[in-house]
Amino acid sequence: MFKKIFIKNHILESLEEENKGNLGTDLKLKLQNGLTYQLTPAIKFTEKLEGESRKQLSGKFFTHEELSLHNYDIYMDTAIIDETTVYSFEQGFSGVLIDNNTILLEKQIEDSIKEHAELKTIMTSMKNSFVIKDYDSAKVNLLLKEFINKLGTHIKRENEFLYKNIDKNPKLKALTKTYISSLGVINTIISEYYNKWSNNIFMVNRELFWEETKDIIRILKDRIKQEETNLFITLLKK
Repeated sequence: MFKKIFIKNHILESLEEENKGNLGTDLKLKLQNGLTYQLTPAIKFTEKLEGESRKQLSGKFFTHEELSLHNYDIYMDTAIIDETTVYSFEQGFSGVLIDNNTILLEKQIEDSIKEHAELKTIMTSMKNSFVIKDYDSAKVNLLLKEFINKLGTHIKRENEFLYKNIDKNPKLKALTKTYISSLGVINTIISEYYNKWSNNIFMVNRELFWEETKDIIRILKDRIKQEETNLFITLLKK
């Protein structure tokens, strides 16, 4: 996953002086090892000077925007946390690793697996709603909308970021072609399913709705399994 790092001003200066890194006007730090960090001016809290606040901020760092969001104020060489609490700090930059294909791929796969878990939870809830005695059509309708919204967001993200990026790699084209094609088919099936059942008509067609819902769940679970046990593992080995 993407982890922010804090780079002190003198460390940044040393990197440039020793030709180990180059900082552009866009605050992108390109290191000699090929990695690139997007930098943002930040401060790192070093020591609590006074106050009774229970917040443990020593060692934590914040960009200027994040300081504003937390309502932390900078005055001279101290950071004011609340009316009674003051910290010392040092200047530097917050850095996020970018432009590294392996790390970007790992991040996209990590996001996909997290979204898969969320989708499976909703699908289980939909399934459970059909096996209880007191069938709650309003609850099913909410679950259906949540399911479609999350699925739509998931498919869009995978298309725009995961599959689009790996499809640019000639070595991965053959591997991803089938997955990209089938994703379009799945998207069409899901759209037709939602358009058919989104107006609560399953209240009078409960059995048919459930049969088609089971098909959707089966298709998606199979897709998730194929991605997690085949595609993702193969991509990470490339």
